[in-house]
Amino acid sequence: MKGFSTLKMNGMTLGQKVKEARLAKKLTQREVTEDFITRNMLSQIENDQAVPSIKTMEYLAKKLDKPISYFIDNNQGNDINVNTILLKIIRAYNDEDYKYCIRTIENIYNKTKLQDNIMNTIFLNSLMNIAIDNNNNNLYIDAKKYYSKIIEYKDVLKVDSYLLNEVYANLADINIKLEKFDEAISNNNKSLIISKKQYYRKKINEVYIYYLNNKYDLALEEARDINVDYIDECFLVKYYYVLGSIYMEKKQFKEATKNLELAISILQKKEYLPIRPIYKKLGECFSELDDYKKAYKYMIKAHD
Repeated sequence: MKGFSTLKMNGMTLGQKVKEARLAKKLTQREVTEDFITRNMLSQIENDQAVPSIKTMEYLAKKLDKPISYFIDNNQGNDINVNTILLKIIRAYNDEDYKYCIRTIENIYNKTKLQDNIMNTIFLNSLMNIAIDNNNNNLYIDAKKYYSKIIEYKDVLKVDSYLLNEVYANLADINIKLEKFDEAISNNNKSLIISKKQYYRKKINEVYIYYLNNKYDLALEEARDINVDYIDECFLVKYYYVLGSIYMEKKQFKEATKNLELAISILQKKEYLPIRPIYKKLGECFSELDDYKKAYKYMIKAHD
């Protein structure tokens, strides 16, 4: 399954549900598997490294005293028998009948706006598998069709940036071969933007590692190369927090407060956590700057 990713439902993966049910019955993996499947296969299922076949799902449900519906989302509140359809889709997916999966799930989306996490994953994997196969076999128009569907459904499917980057890059390559140069340029630009975001995330982690190893000057040197325009807000908080912490260590408290307050402004807007450690550092910085009013304000916030 080339495009495999974790199957989630109601905040838990299928593997987590299997493991939780097994532990609740105080069974070892060996006691569950017996001679039906290997212990290694059960371990892969529990760690979401393999999708169980329909027969394996039925076996595990019986062995763990759970209805098979326990392992499947069914909180959609519509007239479609989601479990019955989903079992057929899983069977088709394990048989690598990806076109059936795509056709069936897309029909459900169109009719009900259903957003079931297992179906989302199977839908995405099926689209990716067919797109890759068509691309490898020089069927560029068909490959473009399936890659484009991933883009169409990217928000519903919550496609991660690494896969999305691959999709845009492949579409750019395909459109060049099809002599659709304007589309190729657009796809390539989107891929480049994602690549830059990924690159600067890694640079922020590099700065953080230098900070943790007390290499403050080297951390600041690396930080100068980071373009904040390409950083998502969550990483931007980390960036400003680390910079503020470095300047604190270097006793440059004005620079420290400036960066820490930038981190706070994003945290307050998006309600990210944790925020108290930043308040504490700001309190310490303003105390060093003899601005005791602000120091008191932030120290109080740090203990709220």
